Amino acid sequence: MPPRNLFVGDDPARDADDGEERGARLVRHRVAQDPFEHRVDARADSAVRLVRSESMRPTAALARGRQALTTHRRPQVELLRFPHPYRAALALSNDAEFMTPRAFWDLHRFLNTSAETRLGPGLGLPITDSLFMYSVDERRSFSYFDATSTRPSRHAWWLRDLVAAGVIDVLHAFGDFDGVGGCTRPHAAAALDELSRQDLRLEVWSNHGSAENTQNIGGSHATYQRGDLPGADEYHSDLTTQYGVRYCWLDFNATNEVPQDPRPTRFGRVHGEPLLEDETLRDGARVRLFRRYRGPNRPDPATLAAQLSERHLELLQEREGAMIVYQHLGCDRSSGECVPNEYPYLPDAAVRALRRVASLRDEGRIWVTGVQRLLRYRDVQASLRWRTRAVGEGAVEVAIESRCDRRDLAGLTFASRHAKVIHVVDADGRAVGVDVETSRERVSVTVPVVEPELPPTPAAHELDAA
Repeated sequence: MPPRNLFVGDDPARDADDGEERGARLVRHRVAQDPFEHRVDARADSAVRLVRSESMRPTAALARGRQALTTHRRPQVELLRFPHPYRAALALSNDAEFMTPRAFWDLHRFLNTSAETRLGPGLGLPITDSLFMYSVDERRSFSYFDATSTRPSRHAWWLRDLVAAGVIDVLHAFGDFDGVGGCTRPHAAAALDELSRQDLRLEVWSNHGSAENTQNIGGSHATYQRGDLPGADEYHSDLTTQYGVRYCWLDFNATNEVPQDPRPTRFGRVHGEPLLEDETLRDGARVRLFRRYRGPNRPDPATLAAQLSERHLELLQEREGAMIVYQHLGCDRSSGECVPNEYPYLPDAAVRALRRVASLRDEGRIWVTGVQRLLRYRDVQASLRWRTRAVGEGAVEVAIESRCDRRDLAGLTFASRHAKVIHVVDADGRAVGVDVETSRERVSVTVPVVEPELPPTPAAHELDAA
């Protein structure tokens, strides 16, 4: 399918007057399928007309409407691609295999906090992770349940805390069944029932591992995967999507292109891949597929520096795109085969690359966030419907028409070079709290983003127990 165009509300200053009560000017905005299109709600002549912004010229009727307008002009407002002040976005997507409990907490204390850690001063980045509900070999992968039973493991309590905090935001194929297989619909149902019972919601799914993991979802490129095949023993995608999974990474969604969702050219062309695409699974369920950057070599700590190279980070900013980096931080391949990673976990080059990412975040260049938040943000930002109207001299109200959870508005930034004040209200007319940033060039308002915080580290004996 062609990439979705991300233009929203181009040049509303050239749109028609609406003649609404109090003479306020009102323009409705949507994502244009054609880069030069708007939909204008021109209530003055009781007609909704589709016009091209290239060909818009003042007409006699429009001129008369402007002469009759006695209230304040509506300043032009734009919806920015990323939260102010960032020009690009990045998330690190780690698959859980070969990660020991000790490695998980050591790495996340370094990545997510600003404390002194075994790896040095923490980076304070909101890096999220994935969850196995089952594991056929705990020496290889720890899990929520004890092995393939439905008894909670000794790790379950802190895994619940991590999911509730948002630090774990991806369901990794229900579990690690490498080498033996055996994940069936009852396994899936029990896992989803437990997550629901604990009020834990994960919207993101990623396939896992070897071809024995037939619980993986296949979609339009299915081979061995049977998780979305009705009638198969492993079929679960109806339950999984009903539970709330809406974003999926499947075996064919790895990419070597940097970045995704680049800014369209001035002529509306998009040179690059979309981050998200629609997919219909084999049972008819509709999901959104997302891409992860892999690179030419296997994704593990040894290749992390190349994935986060200076050139890649430059391209990410130049093209004003988004990037989800595919990793296996728990995997050490230095011996030629994958084994659980041990201290110090990361090569020096990888640590330097991560510190570079943290610096770009601190400088307001690249927004670093979790996988689920980035996917939801791009989805909402690209499809948001909103309108503006003048509410006072130099003041404008942005009314969001799209109905979505208020938490999904986090990060949205509206900016204007002409307005002095911008108010934001949701689809029910309720005020939305915003952070205000004013400069000589423009004023911008951002719906605040609350990033996940790492819960307290479990006691050492709980992490190191055999």
